[in-house]
Amino acid sequence: MSTKTLAIKIFYGDQLVDSKTLDQDVIKIGKLKSSHLCLDDEAVARMHAVIEVSGDEVRIIDLGSSTGTVLNGQRIDKNAPLGDGDVLEFGPYRVEIGFVAEAPVMAEAPAARGRCRRADDGRRRGCA
Repeated sequence: MSTKTLAIKIFYGDQLVDSKTLDQDVIKIGKLKSSHLCLDDEAVARMHAVIEVSGDEVRIIDLGSSTGTVLNGQRIDKNAPLGDGDVLEFGPYRVEIGFVAEAPVMAEAPAARGRCRRADDGRRRGCA
């Protein structure tokens, strides 16, 4: 089972300040510099919340911050599921969550027999 990859956009007010693509099982959000999403504001706790990814399930967990965690305009009570397109708020920060679609694994085509032309780099291409 693979972990979902999240595409995250971070806004301060209306200004995009960062975007990240993360595939960790636990994504730390807070004021600490060691956080995956470091949000430097007095309204944000040192360790404010975490996003937990377990297979296809993604959850936001508030770690008891005094200002709380807001999901799609509603303050959450401890934790809530996250979906593609959801919006989190931490003080003046807005965090948009997107799921990165995984590219399908393509099986390699069997080697073709017959004539091949050479590309400019000398490798064979376009076998017929």
